[in-house]
Amino acid sequence: MTYRLLLNGKKAAQDDIREAIYQLRGEGYPIEVRVTWEGGDIERLVQEAADQGVSRLIAGGGDGTINEVVDALLKNNITTMEVAILPLGTANDFATACSIPTNSAYDALLLAVLGTSKPVDAARANDRHFVNIATAGWVWCASYSKHTYCPKKLPWRRSLHARRPRSSHQLPTF
Repeated sequence: MTYRLLLNGKKAAQDDIREAIYQLRGEGYPIEVRVTWEGGDIERLVQEAADQGVSRLIAGGGDGTINEVVDALLKNNITTMEVAILPLGTANDFATACSIPTNSAYDALLLAVLGTSKPVDAARANDRHFVNIATAGWVWCASYSKHTYCPKKLPWRRSLHARRPRSSHQLPTF
């Protein structure tokens, strides 16, 4: 099996991630790493992985990175790859719901290479695919409260949820 970590560029300098990857490589798991730099990188890297026959992608980042990977896979009708998660976001909602370790890069990556994949539902809104949650309005502002332009009152808010896997050792496939 071929493993490729698509790592959010903001997290690339974290020592615990490097150490976990080196340790797993030493244990015989050939994990390749690609780092994002700018918008559009995830879609390009997902397509590159598909063209090169990668069997399991590891989305290294937060819920946004996971959703970008899912969107790239589904938008390009790529059905041959499994997706695993290295949770590196603020809340890690989807990873937590899937019982993926969030406090240890090594444990999350070990699950990513050893875990068994299971199907997970994805949703689409305005031609964007996602898993777990899509938010707008107040919920978005609460999640990103550092932004000063969030309005104090909104006439609506919407939150869509996709079904989550139940087992603690399941990896999503799309």
